[in-house]
Amino acid sequence: MTGRRRSKGATGQATLRDVARAADVSIASASRALGKPELVSEEVLLRVLTSARELRYVPGAPRGAEAAAHPRFGAVIADFDDAVLVAGLGAMARAIELEGGTLLVAHAGATPQSAARGVHDLLARGTRAVAFFGITAPRHAAAVPGGVRFADFDVRPFGAAPSSGYLHAEAIALAALYLGQSGHRRIAMVGVRDAGTVRALCAERGGAPLALVETDLQGAAPDALANALRRWMSQEVTAVICGSDRAAGALLEIGAREGIDVPRQLSIVGYGDSDLCRAGRPSLTSLRVPAAAAGEALGRAFLGIPSTPAQDAPKFSAKLLVRESTRPPGA
Repeated sequence: MTGRRRSKGATGQATLRDVARAADVSIASASRALGKPELVSEEVLLRVLTSARELRYVPGAPRGAEAAAHPRFGAVIADFDDAVLVAGLGAMARAIELEGGTLLVAHAGATPQSAARGVHDLLARGTRAVAFFGITAPRHAAAVPGGVRFADFDVRPFGAAPSSGYLHAEAIALAALYLGQSGHRRIAMVGVRDAGTVRALCAERGGAPLALVETDLQGAAPDALANALRRWMSQEVTAVICGSDRAAGALLEIGAREGIDVPRQLSIVGYGDSDLCRAGRPSLTSLRVPAAAAGEALGRAFLGIPSTPAQDAPKFSAKLLVRESTRPPGA
């Protein structure tokens, strides 16, 4: 910051020129930072956004009574191809819009930097809270200034953060415990977030000790899945829990090409209970996720609307639908 005196326009509200002067950049650079942040450097973006927040400048945002009547909220989503995340996001948007608010959405992209940039972009547009879909919020907490609430769609909330009442880790733990009861001891997890919580939940709920093998893959790329499948078989993994039906379906196809008998040699569980689960052979065991109900609850929590007369936080659970892709190992 240059310490230049910050003036305001004739209306008493900060202008783009004021923001540019405070950030020591040109008006064109300030405009790009606020409108198309991907066109400027991280340093310029941070300076412009900092100045905009300090001056309370929001491009095109409603002000005063209009801002109170039409609040803006933000959401950062990891993958628009993930049916569960999109269903939750859509339900949250509808809940907010029914109360006169607006939900602005940013795509996280493939890197933490692009996700943080999305958060900054949402904050520059006057959002009062940010929800993370498919990304764990604490990774980006530094991008959220004081006074702005943030929450995860399906990860345990921190402190008084708004909650959807649904936990991704609890659903994965449900599948892991079912597999453990069926006799599986080495279980791979692919595309699963918050694996540490999954392990803790499995340990808390007893049963046979499980070796949960976490595998970090971007999406459901066939080559990456094929390599992971060969590695799992060499490690005597007998079951896999996937973070999406898309990945589980791809794994079924790759297993067939590799000559792996599903479910005799390898059981597979999907996530989402999409139409894909019933279309193939073997049909896919999957977790049915209450995405729409959870998304609506998170939207209402952001608005400060109680979900029940007693104002208890809602709680939603996944349901495991067992089909042909799972059975006891070797059976």
